[in-house]
Amino acid sequence: MKQVGSRFCLKLAAMVIGVVVLTTPISLFPAGAESEPSDDAAWLCNQVGGGIGPPGGEIRSLAMAPMDPDRLYAATASGHIYVTSDGARHWKDCLVRLPREAILTRLAVSPRSSKIAFAAYWMPSGGGGLLRSRDGGENWERLLLPGVPALRAVAIAPSAPDTVYAGGPAGVWRSDNGGDTWIDAAGRSKPVREVESLVVDPRFSLRVYAGTWRQAYRSLDGGGTWSPIAQGMDLDRDVFTISLSPHDPDKLFAGTCGFLYKSSNGGDLWSNRMAGIPMNHRRIHSIAADPLDAREVWLGTRGGIYRSLDDANSFTLMRGGISVSSILADPKGSRVFAATEEFGILTREKGASFVESNSGMDASRVPAFDATSGDLDVLYAARTENPDEQSIWVSADAGRTWRAMGPGVDIKNVRYIRGLETPEPHALAVEADGRWWRLSQAGPAEALAAPPGRLGAVGVLHSPDVVLAATDKGLFFAPATLLSAKGAPPSSIRTQNGGGASEKGTPGWRRAYAGALTALCTENDRFVALGPNLVLQGDMPALLAGNSPKEVRPEGLPQGVVAAALAPEPDSRIYAITRSQVLVSADLGRTWTTVQLPWPADDLRAVAVDPGRPDRVVALDSHGALLEGIDHEPRWRVLGDDPWLNLATDIRLSSATPGLALISTLGHGIRVVSIE
Repeated sequence: MKQVGSRFCLKLAAMVIGVVVLTTPISLFPAGAESEPSDDAAWLCNQVGGGIGPPGGEIRSLAMAPMDPDRLYAATASGHIYVTSDGARHWKDCLVRLPREAILTRLAVSPRSSKIAFAAYWMPSGGGGLLRSRDGGENWERLLLPGVPALRAVAIAPSAPDTVYAGGPAGVWRSDNGGDTWIDAAGRSKPVREVESLVVDPRFSLRVYAGTWRQAYRSLDGGGTWSPIAQGMDLDRDVFTISLSPHDPDKLFAGTCGFLYKSSNGGDLWSNRMAGIPMNHRRIHSIAADPLDAREVWLGTRGGIYRSLDDANSFTLMRGGISVSSILADPKGSRVFAATEEFGILTREKGASFVESNSGMDASRVPAFDATSGDLDVLYAARTENPDEQSIWVSADAGRTWRAMGPGVDIKNVRYIRGLETPEPHALAVEADGRWWRLSQAGPAEALAAPPGRLGAVGVLHSPDVVLAATDKGLFFAPATLLSAKGAPPSSIRTQNGGGASEKGTPGWRRAYAGALTALCTENDRFVALGPNLVLQGDMPALLAGNSPKEVRPEGLPQGVVAAALAPEPDSRIYAITRSQVLVSADLGRTWTTVQLPWPADDLRAVAVDPGRPDRVVALDSHGALLEGIDHEPRWRVLGDDPWLNLATDIRLSSATPGLALISTLGHGIRVVSIE
């Protein structure tokens, strides 16, 4: 990758997204920079303040524009709203500005205009609100409902698009002017509370149904009064969704925490319909009747996607292993769209299987990522799909496009990913429980033997690639070409002095030091490992020659170091972090000083030295607070104005893209951040 000057990156980013203001004239290509930036570097510069994937996200709501079935809106559990105008082939982030913890649970699109949309959200700590866009998602405004209600539902009357209902734990509200003003519509006596879903009869704008945490209700006067409609239902069932058949508005379906119900008389009487759905999948989140075939009904459940071809009398599983929040059927009858918590948006053309349709949707949960040899063009990332399950993805073009690696492999709780180039470009994925995997860019994944002990850190020395592992049993190393499949005979590492003996049951690994270690950092062919009252220093030639690392007994280094960063030569500084402290040593680990930060650090996760400016270090905490120190002075500050840096997990800097950092997050993908 060609070198790009940091000021060039900043100027280009400022022109594109307007987040940086330069007050002094600068040259487009500063001294020392090459005359033309690489395509990948220019691409990343253009993405400052945005995400680059891997694609997907935890989607909580999906809505289709009645006037334009190719226009859909999708909302996530991490505060994003996306819009597509080509039937989910490509998505665009609407860049809404919501609190970090906002969960968007329901969307509605006006039958009058495909560009008018509403989004309801709530927050675990309390409160929420309703957003409205009148320009297709380009801009969103917060509507002023009484109080600050946490909202779970929003619905528009098809026969009167200016009539909008919103509901949540505190009740129901109605607007008769498209959301400009609101009145209480929870009922004057025995008001409805704990509302989870709303739907309006397409014939009558004041006939509205509400699903609550305890049964279903119906109002015939726009929320003035409500009546329970629960005959035939089990008592006290959470009603997550109510759906009206497009063929007969008096035919209703209701999905609850344990059953699917059907009514043929507007909710007066319900019958249970669960044939073909196992007990552990009977949490019904969404229901969609096919607009062309009255006998075809789709369900989105906690366990998968189901289809009935006999008017909901029996169901067949179409895609399992997922939790579906919304399911929609195209009015033309050719497509089905499903919003999932694990795989973003899934789409199905008639007669085909469900496939991911997430291009441009960068709201995935990324617990770990890496870049090959420090460049940021080839990226590897773990994408969380269930609470403890991940898939591994690779991008060979700086995040423009991604593809999954090693499909079908059961990988859980990925803690580290390391990109390697020998014997060919591939990635190592290391799980929290100590399982190691090798994933090539083409072909199946391979389980590898793990080094002994509980893992503390993983590092790589390049040219050739040598993998280091710091555990509570010591420091272990293995050339990447000799990492062996789990259960294979030990590989031989020839060294000048014989090296260390292979550990029994751990083929390929050699021990360079015996003792507990918790952190590890590398720079070119050098490494530093840290443990309780210990700093190890070494380099690859000495390691492969069988020489032991140099031991240093540090002064001022506390217990609990979780990560470290090594400045490039000739600089002798090492940075280390605990969960609440940043420390620096200017003498290769002999003495340590605690850096004074401008606020108490919150769960520090990573630390990195800028390879293009060794006098600068960036530390990262779980809330995305980026801290910067320059020239040994405690001038630390927050970097960037990206609102999606909360739940940050890791950081990468590269001399190939000076002035930029890549930050992985849980819910916002990998973000591109300016560190100037």
